[in-house]
Amino acid sequence: MSAQRHDKGLKTPGTEADHLGEMAKVVTAGWMPGLSGSMGNAVFVSTRDGTVVRERPRGRRSFTPAACEARERVRQIGLFWKNMSVAEAEAWRVYARGLEPQEPAQQLFTRLAVRAMVAGYPIPASPPEGPFLGDSPKFSLSTLPGRVVVTASGANSAGVVTVVALQRLVSAHRRTYLSRYRSAVVLSLPGPGPVELGVLAGVWAVAARFILGPTGQSTAFAELGRVIVE
Repeated sequence: MSAQRHDKGLKTPGTEADHLGEMAKVVTAGWMPGLSGSMGNAVFVSTRDGTVVRERPRGRRSFTPAACEARERVRQIGLFWKNMSVAEAEAWRVYARGLEPQEPAQQLFTRLAVRAMVAGYPIPASPPEGPFLGDSPKFSLSTLPGRVVVTASGANSAGVVTVVALQRLVSAHRRTYLSRYRSAVVLSLPGPGPVELGVLAGVWAVAARFILGPTGQSTAFAELGRVIVE
C-alpha cells in the first residue's frame, strides 16, 4: 500500500511532491497541432517540429524523491508517445474526438498515463474501450488527535485504487475549492476499515476519487465533508 502526501499541514518525515501531491503517513487495519498549456508538471509547447512536452519551469528545482519520480514519469510518457506507431496514435486521436468535451489526443493520453502510473500500472498503449463509472466503497469521517480518519465501507474492485485528498481551511465555515484539494493517499482498499492521515491541528475538508489503474480513467473528486482535528 503506498501513500502520497500533498499539503504543508500533513505530517510526514520530509516533504515530497509528485503529480498527485506529497506523501502522507498512513496507518491502516483514476497529438494535435497548436496544443499548448500545462497539466501537473507537464507543459505542452507548440514548436515548428510539432507539439512537445516539457517539465514545468520552476524557480527552484525540487530534488525530493517524489519530485524526481514525477519528472521521470513525464519523461517516460513523452517517450512512449513519441515511439507510438501511426496506428496507435491514430487510435488515441479517434478516441479523443469521440469525447465530450473534446480534448487534444496527446493531452488526453498524458493525463490518463500519469494517473495509471500513479496507481501503479504501466502506461496504457491503447485508449479505454468504455467509460469508467467509479467503484462501490462509501466513506465516513472521524478524527483522532493529529489525524483525519477515513473509514471505507468495503474493498476496491480489481484494478481500482482510491485517492483521498485533503484541503486545509482557515475556518469551519470557509468554502472549499475542488482545485485546491491535494491528494493525501493513493491505495487499493483491501476491505472495510479506517485509514488514518497524520495532519496538523485545524479544519480539514476531505474528498475522494477512484482511478481505474489499467486505463488511467478516474472519477471526479467527491467531497466527503470536513472535520476539526485537535
